[in-house]
Amino acid sequence: MLLNKAEFNDRDNLPEFLNELGLTGRAVEIGTHQADFASLFYRKWKGQHLTCVDPWATMSEYYDQSKCLWNSDPDNRDKDYAIAKQKMDEVGKPYRMLKMTSLEASKRHDLHELDFVYLDGNHEYRWVRQDLFLWWDHLKPGGVLAGHDIICPGEDAGWGKEIQPAVFEFATERSLTVNLIVESKWLPWSYYIKKES
Repeated sequence: MLLNKAEFNDRDNLPEFLNELGLTGRAVEIGTHQADFASLFYRKWKGQHLTCVDPWATMSEYYDQSKCLWNSDPDNRDKDYAIAKQKMDEVGKPYRMLKMTSLEASKRHDLHELDFVYLDGNHEYRWVRQDLFLWWDHLKPGGVLAGHDIICPGEDAGWGKEIQPAVFEFATERSLTVNLIVESKWLPWSYYIKKES
């Protein structure tokens, strides 16, 4: 595994990065919550279709759920779903919202069909690792898999301790390069891994 700094800062610049690579087909975001990132991403990305995946339900296996779901009542995920849908409707482009787990959603996608996958679902090590393996084979050659919270400042620092080992082990097993997306503000960093042709 190699570890690099990405050639751009801030995950908000991921859409332009994908546009420059010509990755403008289909994308999936795991862990959409209230679609803050999904809606921003989709406005700037020139892609044809975005699928938003989230169970939008209280999941017993979601560790420390009250901390992971910002601005949310863990017992009222229907409200989060409604907020996400409104934000995505406002973008005005074709999208789909799958109210299910990452595993269930992966079965609805063909292998090698996606240009981009963004992982921001369950942050516990075992689920991050599962998501990496689930979605990697759905990427086209040349596609990009990315995720959030690999390095987290402040009170969210614990998330990085779960996500880093999962990502680094996955990349080591496959001899991949992990590119860290530095945030210019005091925000959690993302990462991306490019699937070579």
